[in-house]
Amino acid sequence: MTRLSRNLIALIISACALVLSLGLGAAPAPALPRPALSWTAQQGISGSGTSAGPALAALNGQLYALWKGTGLDTGLYWASSNGTTWSSQHEISNVGSSEGPALAAFNGRLYGLWKGSQNDPGLYWASSDGSTWTSQQEISNRGTSAAPALAAFNGRLYAMWKGTGVDTGLYWASSDGTTWTAQQEISNVGSSEGPALAVLNGQLYALWKGSNSDSELYWASSNGTTWSSQHEIYNVGTSAGPALAAFNGQLYAMWKGTGLDEGLYWASSNGSTWTAQQEISNNGSSEGPALAAFNGQLYALWKGSNSDSELYWASTSGT
Repeated sequence: MTRLSRNLIALIISACALVLSLGLGAAPAPALPRPALSWTAQQGISGSGTSAGPALAALNGQLYALWKGTGLDTGLYWASSNGTTWSSQHEISNVGSSEGPALAAFNGRLYGLWKGSQNDPGLYWASSDGSTWTSQQEISNRGTSAAPALAAFNGRLYAMWKGTGVDTGLYWASSDGTTWTAQQEISNVGSSEGPALAVLNGQLYALWKGSNSDSELYWASSNGTTWSSQHEIYNVGTSAGPALAAFNGQLYAMWKGTGLDEGLYWASSNGSTWTAQQEISNNGSSEGPALAAFNGQLYALWKGSNSDSELYWASTSGT
C-alpha cells in the first residue's frame, strides 16, 4: 500500500469519527436512571376494600380517594386525608360501578367519573364540594368496559376511556363542568385497560397499556385539541391500567407488573424521555394504582395483592 493510500484511509477514518462525534447518524444514548425515590412504608386505610383500581385527587388542602367496593359490591366509596390519617369511608348514594373510577379537581370541586355497574357500559359523573355529592349524570352515547381517566387542563375537564367490549380504541371528550363535547377517537392507538391522564408544562399527557396481549406502556401528548403520535416506554409492561401524575416538574407513572407479577413499578419523565423503571420494595397489587401530588409529596394508592382487598398508600418527597 502506498503512503498516499495510507494517508487517504486515515483521512477517511478521521472524518467518520468527526461525524459520529457530532451525533450525526448515531443512536441516541439511553436515559440514565434517576436515583431511587425513598417511599414511606405502606399503610392501610382502615375499613376500606376494593376489587379494582382506586383514584386520588387533591382539593382544598385535603387528599381524596375514590373506589368501588369489593367483589360484587358495586358501590362507590370515598375518604379524605390530611396526608397522614384518613377519614372513615363514605358511600356515594345511588351510584355503582364494576370498574375503578376516576377523580380530579376542577374549578374548586371534585369530579368523579365511572363506568356503570355490571353490564352497563355507560359513563357517569358527579361532583362534590368535598363533603356532599351531586346526583350522577350520564354522558350520553358513550361507553366503556374499563376504568376511565380525568384531568383538568386549560380551563376544561378532560376525560379519556377505552371503548366497550372488544373495542380497544381510546376516546376523549372535554367539559366545562356541566356539558360534555362529542367524543373523539385518538387515531391508531388501542388499549385493553383504562388509561391515565396528567398535565405537565402546558401539555395534556395520556398513558395506557397496549391492546389485548400487548403489555407495553404507551404515551402521547395533546394541546387539548390534537394528539401526538404514540410513543412506547421501553422495557416495561403491565396487565392493568397505569397511573400518571405531575410532581416537582416531572411526570411520574406507576403500574403493576405483567400477568402474575404484582410488583409496583415507577418511572419519571421530563415530558419526552423516560427514566428506567424502578420497583417499590415490599409492595404489591393485583390492580392498577393511583397517583396524586399533595402538600409537596407524591402519594400512591393501591389495592392489595391477590385476594387482599384492603387499600394501601405510601408517599415520597421526591428524594
